[in-house]
Amino acid sequence: MRHTPTNIDRTRASACEKFGKVAFTTKNISDLRKKSDQTGIPIQRLMDWSIDSVHELRDKEQRVKNFYEHRLRKDPDNWFLLPPAHDYWSQFKTEDKKRKNKVQTSGLHEIDPVLWCIRLIQAGILPDKVTYEIVDGQRRDIPPEQQSIQHLLATLFTHDAHEDFPLSARARLLHDYKQALGIDTRHPISAREQFELDSLLFHADATDAITFKLKKYDGLSSDGFGKTFEESCFKNDNRQLYSQAMIPNWAAIAAKGVDRMGGMIMRFDQIPDTFTYERQKEYYDETEELFMYQQVLENMQQRYPELDEFFEIVNANFGIAFRAIGAGLKLHTGKPKEHPNPESVGVWYDPEMLDKASWGRKYIELDLSPMYKLQTNFGHMADRKPRQSGIHADLERQFKPYIADHPITPIQHTTRIRRIEPQAAIA
Repeated sequence: MRHTPTNIDRTRASACEKFGKVAFTTKNISDLRKKSDQTGIPIQRLMDWSIDSVHELRDKEQRVKNFYEHRLRKDPDNWFLLPPAHDYWSQFKTEDKKRKNKVQTSGLHEIDPVLWCIRLIQAGILPDKVTYEIVDGQRRDIPPEQQSIQHLLATLFTHDAHEDFPLSARARLLHDYKQALGIDTRHPISAREQFELDSLLFHADATDAITFKLKKYDGLSSDGFGKTFEESCFKNDNRQLYSQAMIPNWAAIAAKGVDRMGGMIMRFDQIPDTFTYERQKEYYDETEELFMYQQVLENMQQRYPELDEFFEIVNANFGIAFRAIGAGLKLHTGKPKEHPNPESVGVWYDPEMLDKASWGRKYIELDLSPMYKLQTNFGHMADRKPRQSGIHADLERQFKPYIADHPITPIQHTTRIRRIEPQAAIA
């Protein structure tokens, strides 16, 4: 069940129309009509896809909650940030908020990587704690309040909050979390509360570090909602400075790696031409500069040895998605000059890369698999644009033995590493 809507959403409630058990605002419906006109896809089909994405969100959100509630009962000292992080996220990512394609619910952008990382924790790939880093060849112990792997999950929940929502800011985050944790700094606090407060401050630092731009209000738009503008956190939108700011905070750089990996995988999806060729190429080039040339993830493997396997998996999925997107761009219909021989465009991978990208796959549901999502999205594109069918066939053929190892049904939480039993599918 979703969280109680915020006051902002209650003001919009009268504008909602009900389709089944999923609410559509008048803006959602207007956006779907425009998308239907642009793409030729019947509006009812777009609505069905949108409803499916909300049901998917609710299912995955419950899986996340099942995990952290179980861990919280077993080990309250290392999992207390997850409930307030979940609540904070739910204030802004209500079900009516949609992704850039105007169809899928936006909350999957955070829930998917959170749940994927949870499965890596359960598979024994992500450690329960990150206890040290290597800087200039010297080992540095990480303070106890900054060690829990909960920081990665909490940062994934909040990584876009400041950038996407004008009401979200460090002060708001600290206020809401302290209220949820029962910390009142107007009075002397206990050692336990101090530990939680210090953990919270590290989480706030991670959320700040991963934020590239802030969204702010600038009056009201014609529909009565907030008119916003973006303000860069870095001079001249310098992404080099942005990358450097994240590196000292392990939770921020780990979350950013997962976030950008997901962004690459979702560049093409079931909704055609969400992004122009120029925007796709800009994102591709930006990823190449920040993550491929600079080898940020490889460097993080050396800096945070306990996260070595994790960064290895993220980096392998990066490479897989990067090559597929590069091939897709060669055949993009918006490209100024069409490729003369689309049959010659393909993508091939070293089996070792595919194996690394899918480490822990026997403990990760199919609907969380980065490779499966990438293959599925290229399948949607190939259905619309036969020129891309060769790329999809390449992915399908090479991914098949690895995708086959993923369980189809949700798995139940367990404290025993590398032994996770399947449970009945959630309808």
